[in-house]
Amino acid sequence: MSTSGQDTRYHHGDLRRSLIAAGLVLLEEKGAAGLGLREIARLVGVSAAAPYRHFADRKALLEAVAAEGFGDFTAAMARAAEGLAEDEQLAAMAFGYVRFALDQPALFRLMFSSELHPYRDPELKQQAQAAYATIAVAAAREDKSAPGE
Repeated sequence: MSTSGQDTRYHHGDLRRSLIAAGLVLLEEKGAAGLGLREIARLVGVSAAAPYRHFADRKALLEAVAAEGFGDFTAAMARAAEGLAEDEQLAAMAFGYVRFALDQPALFRLMFSSELHPYRDPELKQQAQAAYATIAVAAAREDKSAPGE
């Protein structure tokens, strides 16, 4: 089968994943205001129309980037608490929380931005809830391990 004359730029492998990764890079370089579908398409090396196969609009891209951020955020908190006694995990997770915010300020601002509504995007909702659940579980363990009054 010949592909002569066909535009093969869309055959990028996992284009959605590549667009989100480029979005994370642009976000840290230019902030959320500088994050646009055309710029990301250029960075990834695809046509300006290609991102629209995966994201309806700029807000959908921002939501996907924020969802990725929440996944990384949850992992950072879990890593910070890994291997520690239950009564030390919440404090370590708090440190991981702050470290993430300091290391990736633009992403952190986007994740908690009022511009995004986590219930519009199921993936963003799931990732945000997982982050909150991680903190809640550690807090509940901490409460149970606290000496009685």
